[in-house]
Amino acid sequence: MFKGLRKILTAFLAQNSSCPLKVTESFFNSVEVKEKAPSNEEIHDKTFIKVVYNQESYWCLFRCPCGCRRVISLSLQQNHKPHWKIIVSESGKPSLFPSVWQNQGCKSHFWIEDGEIRWCKNTGMEPWIAVK
Repeated sequence: MFKGLRKILTAFLAQNSSCPLKVTESFFNSVEVKEKAPSNEEIHDKTFIKVVYNQESYWCLFRCPCGCRRVISLSLQQNHKPHWKIIVSESGKPSLFPSVWQNQGCKSHFWIEDGEIRWCKNTGMEPWIAVK
């Protein structure tokens, strides 16, 4: 019954406020480092995984924070376009740059700063429409 309510409310607040909506509690409390990418079934809510092999970062994986539970897989390899960068704080929480914008499904647009999700105003919009 309330499955999509969080996404709708988040999108409404993000589009109707002067600053991005901020999650007040930490969403990702740590970074799990693995040598091999896990299957989607092995990725749990609020789990941030960094795949590192031979001391080289390859991917980060996590479930979409909007609640749709879609697994997001982002390249950390500099020779890939696009690619993202992770900074891990002293407390072990991830920051991820640049932002993540889902162009299918939930259309979530956010970035991660010190484990917290920062929602962009245009969450819920297709990227090619929002930039007009």
